[in-house]
Amino acid sequence: MHTLSCWENRPEIDCSYNHGPITVMVPARFDFIGGWTDTPPYYFDNNGCVLNTTVLLSGEGKDSIIDDTAAKWIKISVCPAEKFSVTENGELLDTIDDHLILSKTFEFLHITEPDISLSISNMIPKGSGLGGSSLLVASLLAALYGYYKGYRYISSNITELINNVLMIEQLMESGGGWQDQIGGVLPGIKLIETVPEKACNYSLSYLDNSAELLSSNSLIIDTRIQRKAARILYSIRQKYIDRDPQACAMLKKITSNAMLGFTMLKNNDIESFAGLLSDSWRIVNDVEYSTVEPVSILEKLCGNDLAGMKIGGAGGGGFILAIFRDEERKAFYRQKIKELSRNCLIYEPVFGGTGLSVFQSGHGGEKESTVFHIGKTENL
Repeated sequence: MHTLSCWENRPEIDCSYNHGPITVMVPARFDFIGGWTDTPPYYFDNNGCVLNTTVLLSGEGKDSIIDDTAAKWIKISVCPAEKFSVTENGELLDTIDDHLILSKTFEFLHITEPDISLSISNMIPKGSGLGGSSLLVASLLAALYGYYKGYRYISSNITELINNVLMIEQLMESGGGWQDQIGGVLPGIKLIETVPEKACNYSLSYLDNSAELLSSNSLIIDTRIQRKAARILYSIRQKYIDRDPQACAMLKKITSNAMLGFTMLKNNDIESFAGLLSDSWRIVNDVEYSTVEPVSILEKLCGNDLAGMKIGGAGGGGFILAIFRDEERKAFYRQKIKELSRNCLIYEPVFGGTGLSVFQSGHGGEKESTVFHIGKTENL
């Protein structure tokens, strides 16, 4: 596999000075249409296009309340310390050698056991399809960049951060693409595009409407089944390398569908968007079929009242997005789904919110913060 020039540069970090304690937070992302067109080597040779969003979830029965037990986010804090230590979800890690993401991120940055205390709170379940592994890499990089280079470095070098996540994913041999980190780090519902001539640069178009209507008609269901992303990714990537006709046709189709879906959302045509979402997911499954029992249960139960659905990420398990024809039918089936599938957890999604948030206490004691804001269009 050939590489791109922007993948060949690794940042140098001066660990002799820090800009003060820092905390970064990043929400989960949900991919609507176009995932797989963001993975190497496909987008080296073809246009890549993904429609995705930030997402927060409210807990069961709480409808409009975003609480820490339900919202899917990652928070990382870095503080100075006499010796290196890492805690993850309250547990002290004896070594980072067995933690693939931590060890590969440190290897990439050429740093070993710096004098910091690193605290990770990761509320995105493993195998959920919500972009957790890439977003953990992105938030680790952001926290370390901010600690050693200052929080302003993050916002002025966001493309570098996105591409460095890609490189670390290759070190981990996961073969991941760019849509997960862009989906959670940058805010809102957005269409992300690349062209082969500038494959390390990203064009973003933001949606300034429809997020509330889409959220109000949707449920997200945790199947409690972990999906196997790496296996599916390897299979689809190999089919593209072998120029399998069905796989190549699928990738072209979901590229155009992502653009069409953005237009449908822009026009508040939620039903047409939901149908396109389902169709796009099914043509991916025709190439790399994986069945999940809760999907069949949901389709049989809801029938025509369900406008569309898909499993997040690679599929094969994780979180299902179900879009209903109106809010009333959603409320009716929410209770029915709970009665029928007691192992599932059901959430109310809030699409299109803020992305990466950074909070830093400088040496002067002043509180500094930055949040990436939603724009109309943006080039990275």
